Amino acid sequence: MTWLDERWHGRVFLGGWVPGSAGDRAVTAPATGAELARIGLAGPTDVAQAAERAAQAQADWAARPYTERAAVFRRAGDLLTEHAAEIGDWIVRESGSVPGKAELEVHLTAQECYEAAGLPGRAYGELLPSELPRRSWAQRVPAGVVGVIAPFNFPLI
Repeated sequence: MTWLDERWHGRVFLGGWVPGSAGDRAVTAPATGAELARIGLAGPTDVAQAAERAAQAQADWAARPYTERAAVFRRAGDLLTEHAAEIGDWIVRESGSVPGKAELEVHLTAQECYEAAGLPGRAYGELLPSELPRRSWAQRVPAGVVGVIAPFNFPLI
């Protein structure tokens, strides 16, 4: 069994790998047209459930010590680096990338994880200059659950 085993084929992740309510779709190799795998398709109820689960998980995530949150990002970078060859092979087959581009994509994604590992330990905000005799404070506040559409040319990142 490989690191990217087949438990996800034809499924979406909703606390575990389950069939998507909108069925599934073939992932084909652009070079040959051969089916590589099947991905699950999330329907509106799946998306709503995923967003609800994410909102619930966010409170627990925010309550964790910053060192623990940073460790999660470092672990992700380590896993990407450890399994770079397998991940790169999937990128080549699934997106039609050349191996050098796939290697770069995996490397850059791992580096993004390492960069993100430094963010939880940063200051919560900053004191801003003010011409009036008062304190002006800017504080970063989590936006909550967001949707992301990956770029077509570097989807792993």
